[in-house]
Amino acid sequence: MDTIANLLISIKNSSVLGKPQVVVPSSKLSMKVLGVLKKTNKITDFRESDNKIRVLLAYDKEGKAKIEDVKKISKLGRRIYRSYKNFKDFIGRKKGFLIVSTSRGLMTEKEARSKKLGGEIIAKIT
Repeated sequence: MDTIANLLISIKNSSVLGKPQVVVPSSKLSMKVLGVLKKTNKITDFRESDNKIRVLLAYDKEGKAKIEDVKKISKLGRRIYRSYKNFKDFIGRKKGFLIVSTSRGLMTEKEARSKKLGGEIIAKIT
């Protein structure tokens, strides 16, 4: 079971439906991914209680969700690793960012490039 894929798809689906929040199962990695999403203003806040995480979703002034699309890059059977120089292969033309697992923790690809760290590409968020 891929908890990160479930987390990201739950957030995306709830955002598309215009829901104010979503409740997902708790895990350490989920908390770290949510920390990156909060730091990039893609979600408003999140709180953990009773092995569940309540995620408050973010919308702009027109009511449009700040998370338009998510794509899980590394999967359980196929991990994708890249040097900090090669992150642009996954960004493409759409605006967005990658969540990268580095030796110094989870961060966006912009932070990883500035620190010259490569790692596993977890997901692409637009």
